[in-house]
Amino acid sequence: MKHKAFVWGLSALILTAAILLCSCQDHPTLKPVNTTTEESENSFGARCTFTLKEFTEASADAFADLGISLKDDGWQTINVGLIDDNGVKYSSYYQHAGEITFTAAVEYDSQKVMNIGCGCETKKLEAPAFRKKLLKSAAVTAQTIGGYAADSTMFFEAVFSWLSECDNDALYYGNSLLIKSVDQKTTVLMTAPCSEEVREKNRYRKISD
Repeated sequence: MKHKAFVWGLSALILTAAILLCSCQDHPTLKPVNTTTEESENSFGARCTFTLKEFTEASADAFADLGISLKDDGWQTINVGLIDDNGVKYSSYYQHAGEITFTAAVEYDSQKVMNIGCGCETKKLEAPAFRKKLLKSAAVTAQTIGGYAADSTMFFEAVFSWLSECDNDALYYGNSLLIKSVDQKTTVLMTAPCSEEVREKNRYRKISD
């Protein structure tokens, strides 16, 4: 078991390095070009600087390039007035965009976005073309939330691809937490602004430049 764990750890390290070398060669720094996150009292210690409507408008063209129509008036309410672990009230929403379902958590008082997810039925990921579309959708979400340039999506697509196949449930990069939630029926790839303090407390693996 110890040998297996060591091999897995080494493989994970090699894979991470490969992702960074292959995907960041055109992005030697990959720093945010816009300030899109700010401190918050929520359980992640951070939130987006924009509302759900503003996220939808900012990412519309990138999603359209993937054949996905995300609409301002397409968001449907799941729950209102939920309370997170830090006592911050928030609401949850969803929007079906073809075979991909987008989810969102939004602070109740500030109306600022806490996280955005892209999900589907897990069995659909068996089709390579659809899997790539989901990964690209998650990458656009991460790029928009993190405030990175449009050409950074290749990097985030590679990270989500690796995350979807490994044992880690979350990876931290820049100012965001990239999260995977999988069960027998559904797979969700999510991006949430996250403070360094929360990352350290929960020991999320960090991808460095």
